[in-house]
Amino acid sequence: MWTRVGAVALVGVLLVAACGSQESDPSDESTSVTTLADTDDGALLTSTSATPATTTAAPPPAGSSTTSDPETSTEPSTSTTTTTIDPTPTVGPPPQTQWMVVSVPFDDVLNVRSSPGTGHAVVGTLEPTEERVVATGDAMLLERSIWWRVTYPVSGWVNARYLAAAGSTEDATAAVIEAAGTIPSADSLDDLARQVIETMWLPSDVEGEVIIVQAPGIAGDIGDIVVDVLPAEPDDAVRGIRLAVFGQLDGASGPLALYAVEATSLCWRGADGAGLCV
Repeated sequence: MWTRVGAVALVGVLLVAACGSQESDPSDESTSVTTLADTDDGALLTSTSATPATTTAAPPPAGSSTTSDPETSTEPSTSTTTTTIDPTPTVGPPPQTQWMVVSVPFDDVLNVRSSPGTGHAVVGTLEPTEERVVATGDAMLLERSIWWRVTYPVSGWVNARYLAAAGSTEDATAAVIEAAGTIPSADSLDDLARQVIETMWLPSDVEGEVIIVQAPGIAGDIGDIVVDVLPAEPDDAVRGIRLAVFGQLDGASGPLALYAVEATSLCWRGADGAGLCV
């Protein structure tokens, strides 16, 4: 994860990790550390946004952790040990509503389990940029997390901390350039994204984290990187924002100048028909 505490300077390395809360199985953790240079190639990556739907659901418990015991796994677990915490029914999303996976690094996956809790078997996985997760409306509360039952693209139970509704998507290019006082440029897409985030969403005196959910890549003279920006203290409606930052090469090997920024709100409980978090 790309973390920021106080005015500590960032130095061109992103520590990316999915975030969540553990119930009973610490062996289920999977944390990946990726240097920027490792991901600065590949085919052109593009960002898509889900059609906002009017949805409401309870967010994960306020006291649950967002920085430890990630409920993700590059190697799906085969454990069948059940959790020692009895789940209880709680408020879930409206049936058949659509949600997107958030806060999972591009080189990891989100586990879908046979029952609520990390102690249950993994029955499938969801990609970090999946935007069509269909909820049944069933939800269970454990000690430090809420789990939803989903039916698509995999049927099973998912930690709700890794699901959000897509709010409206805005073209933030002009706002970033105006705030920066110039067109930002950098030698890499990840550094360009860092400049954009510092300018508009996570200045040096604000705590939070940035997770690369779609690896940076360049095709022709245009490339992009997609990141989830999560303030340490989100409000009760907006969890954070997903940014697709596009850069254009100045010559064959020159710096990347900011080409476009698309910003999508990540909503805890859902979004209305206008794309506003509810």
